[in-house]
Amino acid sequence: MELKVSLPPALKLEAWNLGILFGNLLENAIEASVKLPKEKRIIKVYSKISKGNLLLTVKNSWNGVFSASEYHIASTKHEGPGIGLASVRSLVEKNGGQFYLRPDNEEFEVSIVLWKQI
Repeated sequence: MELKVSLPPALKLEAWNLGILFGNLLENAIEASVKLPKEKRIIKVYSKISKGNLLLTVKNSWNGVFSASEYHIASTKHEGPGIGLASVRSLVEKNGGQFYLRPDNEEFEVSIVLWKQI
């Protein structure tokens, strides 16, 4: 696991919401990675403030199996839509931010931007 996180002591976003973001994204990354052989498991977390905006990216290795529609991301744990990424997306959009999802063959990436956090 590679962590490069630099955050100020206070943000406009409540601390518990920041916990929801990090918690859901890390839980998903860990669960996807453990399905792979140990030598292929990689999780990278980057977070910083840039020009007053919170930038957060979580990248992880995964098996490349992904299913989504325009508004729902399928769970790999049960039938139907997943809750983790949906709650992250909802929280980001509720706070006027942007949510980006980029699954490719070897790496799954989720990035968020929350504007004007300091």
